[in-house]
Order: sequence, then structure tokens, then C-alpha cells
Amino acid sequence: MVLDRKRRPVWELGRPRPAGLPEWTLIQNPDGWAGDFPAAYRNPHWQDIMIYGASASAHPDRDYFSAVDELIRDGFDCIYMDWMEFFEDEAVIAEASKDRSGPAEEMVKFIGRIRQYAKERDPDFLIIQQNGSSLLSGQPQLLQVIDAIAHEGVWHENLSDMDWNDPD
Repeated sequence: MVLDRKRRPVWELGRPRPAGLPEWTLIQNPDGWAGDFPAAYRNPHWQDIMIYGASASAHPDRDYFSAVDELIRDGFDCIYMDWMEFFEDEAVIAEASKDRSGPAEEMVKFIGRIRQYAKERDPDFLIIQQNGSSLLSGQPQLLQVIDAIAHEGVWHENLSDMDWNDPD
């Protein structure tokens, strides 16, 4: 496995999948970020890492079991979930088609599981979705499991050829 300077796995675009990556890493990060891998959010092992921590063992460097546990332990009162439009990715759709489930529906279920687990530990915990507003199409139950949506590029496309001093 190739590692970067911080000893994170690197999966360079256009290269074969490195040996040793967990089965829940679906594809290379399309933006080419080293050490970042889109995860199969439907995968039970990934959900255990993120939400439940049931298979996590005690570790001398931590007193938590899941990512949500760590957030709450560290005093955070929300989770800001980026790249929520991932359910539209071809690799996610292909993975979901293996058992005939829908990636949008599974994304909403995943968010709902995070919400339920976190709210049981902190009733004021919030779920904030970054992008992916198209998830609302056909999935109105999304509004029951998130508290807010943040969306990039609402007012402009941030094009580099824009004259920011032009009042128009």
C-alpha cells in the first residue's frame, strides 16, 4: 500500500486500488485528495465505525468507540455531513444495485441512524447536511432526520473569470 507523508493510504487517480483498503472504500476520491476515500455508507462495518462502535475495542489513546461518540465526548453538538450528493455517484448506485436497494433511500436511513444514536446521547445534537439537496426529491423523509442544509454555490458559481469589482 502506498502511504502519504502522514502515513495515510494514497489511491492516486488512474491507478489500481491499493491492497489492504477496507471493503467499504468504494472508489478513488474524484477530487484526488490523498487519504480521502468515499465510503459505502450502507456497509455495516462503516456504520459501526461511524455510529455504533460495537466492534471497536478499547484503545489507550481514546475513550470513545465510534465517530459520533467522539464528537459528543469532545463537546460538539452537531455533525456537519459533507458531500451528501454522493448517493448520485455511479459507484454508489452500482453498489446499491447488488441488493436492489436505492442509494437515496439508504442515505436517508444512514443519516437517520446517526440522528437516533446521537439524540439518545445528547437530545440537542443537530444534523447538518452539506449539499445534496437533490436528496429531497423522492425522499421527503429526509426532513425528519436533518436539522439544516447548507449548500455551496447558491448565489454564484465562483468562476475564476469573474470580475469581483464589477457591481453587476
